[in-house]
Amino acid sequence: MRGLQTLLLLLAICLSPAQAQAPAAAGQRVVLLATYVVSPARLARLQAAAVQAGVDMQTVSAEEDTPDTLANALRDARLLVVDAPHSSVAQTAAARFGD
Repeated sequence: MRGLQTLLLLLAICLSPAQAQAPAAAGQRVVLLATYVVSPARLARLQAAAVQAGVDMQTVSAEEDTPDTLANALRDARLLVVDAPHSSVAQTAAARFGD
């Protein structure tokens, strides 16, 4: 639930109230870099929250996707959320994808 609250807070900061109520459009994309410790149920809740907020969210797997996949996903995104609840997992992701 904390991740859901964090995503909603970040969305509220990045999008103005008018944008948050409008349908998802270019420039309102969020990329979620998820690690293996993030459960599928949590990803589903985050995706549902993004849809409810009118934001297009793309999930990139830190283990399965490549740095090029992340770079392509970030091209039109306004926000990158890294869901790596443990410092060792965050360090591994940073080593693979860069700071």
